[in-house]
Amino acid sequence: MSKPKRSRRRNDNRALSFSEARYRALFEQNPTMIVTLDAELRMLSVNPSCASQLGYRVDEMKRQSVLMLFPQYEHAAVIDQLQKCLENPDQVYHWQFHKVRKNGDRLWVEETAQAVHDLEGALNLLVVCQDITERKRAEEEREQLLLQLEAVLDNINEGVMISDLEGNVLNMNKEALAMHGYEGSGNFRRQLSEYQDVFEVTDFAGVPVPLEQWPLARALRGERFIDYEICVRRKDTGKFLVGSYSGAPVPNKSGEIILSVVTMRDISELKRAREELQRDKVWLEQKVEERTADLRDTIASLRDEVNERIRVQRALEAETGERYRMEQELREKELLLLQQSRLAAMGEMIGNIAHQWRQPLNILGLLAQDLAMTHKSGNFTIEYLDGTTKKMLETINHMSRTIDDFRNFFVAGKQKVDFSIAEVVQQTLSLLEVSLSNLQIRTTLVSDCDAVVNGYPSEYAQVLLNILGNAKDALVARHVADPTIRIEIGKEGDLSVVTITDNAGGIPDEIFDKIFDPYFTTKGPDRGTGVGLYMSRTIIERNMGGSLTVQNVAGGAQFRIAVQCRPVEVQVDATSTGVEALGAEGDHVRTDGLPMLFAGVWERHES
Repeated sequence: MSKPKRSRRRNDNRALSFSEARYRALFEQNPTMIVTLDAELRMLSVNPSCASQLGYRVDEMKRQSVLMLFPQYEHAAVIDQLQKCLENPDQVYHWQFHKVRKNGDRLWVEETAQAVHDLEGALNLLVVCQDITERKRAEEEREQLLLQLEAVLDNINEGVMISDLEGNVLNMNKEALAMHGYEGSGNFRRQLSEYQDVFEVTDFAGVPVPLEQWPLARALRGERFIDYEICVRRKDTGKFLVGSYSGAPVPNKSGEIILSVVTMRDISELKRAREELQRDKVWLEQKVEERTADLRDTIASLRDEVNERIRVQRALEAETGERYRMEQELREKELLLLQQSRLAAMGEMIGNIAHQWRQPLNILGLLAQDLAMTHKSGNFTIEYLDGTTKKMLETINHMSRTIDDFRNFFVAGKQKVDFSIAEVVQQTLSLLEVSLSNLQIRTTLVSDCDAVVNGYPSEYAQVLLNILGNAKDALVARHVADPTIRIEIGKEGDLSVVTITDNAGGIPDEIFDKIFDPYFTTKGPDRGTGVGLYMSRTIIERNMGGSLTVQNVAGGAQFRIAVQCRPVEVQVDATSTGVEALGAEGDHVRTDGLPMLFAGVWERHES
């Protein structure tokens, strides 16, 4: 070999070694992920940056299928793209895929690939890969923000137009499209100057507005304006509107204008209304001039009328004050009537207490005498003493409960409460049982249900007491052979209905319409005040929103109390008070809880 050829070969080898060293340094130190693949898609070489970013060592990746770096769902698409590269060596391909790190984390990558031949002429693939996860996340966030912005724009009642710095319209919301005659999205994405072929813009005098004074152009120049009113007509359809436009530039963080925003409202109807208002104003001014003279006379007449109305108003105020004073007096009288009614009931209750206590007191006396006689006779034992003491204590406890019952009756409730109709009826009968028993008046209580109402239980009991007292007095005054009072508790729809029926012969026709009048009584001044039934109706109808009525039935009178029910019903034990309940076969059964030492008293009453 000649000397020049040997020299040239040495130079070529040096250049090749230099190129190889430079390529290796570029490959090893490049922060971008670089992989070379053979035709079977096995990794021939992997630079350290690629192995590090994917969590592997270089030796772990060599000779492995490149598909190990992709999730299963991407395999088909990856193979398809790489095969296209192998089939077209002269073309450079770009794509984006998910890749999987060794620890299972996923990242977005953008890859650039091209088929190349190695020194032996085999076809390989050179793939350069870049992590674009953060860019993808930013793009997704931007897309989400754009979707939210579009939703906001499409749901406001003003039109919105957005353009870039070159005057290209980027977006128009539904309101803006409709205002300017675009069907759906329409072909609105144009450059500002191209809109001169679509729209004719004029002022209210019909003078054309130059393009540089159009709202979008003003905003692009950095102007901020509000309610810029112009007339807009589409040249192709003739659609006309009067628009009110507001605009402003949109700067970036550095203060440089990057977008412009224009909002708009169709004020065509408002403009027509303004013109009509102006015409009406002119007409009204003419009418005002014509009517001014007439109004002077009218004012004088009105002045006299106002003075008269002032006089009437003062008289009305005086009358209103008098009516208020009379209402106050009437309210005070009603309270006085209620108090009189309660005092009358209290007087009768004191008599009932005396009746209730008479027999227990007699029994206590008999037991005390029997103690002394037994001691004298020598038959006194500790067992006898304990038994007698127990009977005396039971009697005293019964007397104490009697006092509690009468005391509770006169406790006035200040607030409405839910209460059982059956319980109040039974408690009221227990207050009168001795008085009715002594007069040989038989009482019958029939209850189909127990309704709960909202009101004042003590006032409801007072109404029952008044009606039962009147029935008792009528039975005694008319000397009825078999005096009977029947109380029935039932429901009619959502009403609780209590009827009290006697067999005293009924109410005479001549006084039937007067029995609820205040101070009307048939008992005489020494026995009645005439406020009982009047206050009873006031309590039921005004205080509890119900009704109190009366009618004559066969053999007597029947009072009916109806009050709105509560929806919840409460079951009440009928054995808790000392009244008669209607038995299964219609006979009268004592259901009180008195000690056995009173049994003889009740037996005598029943006989």
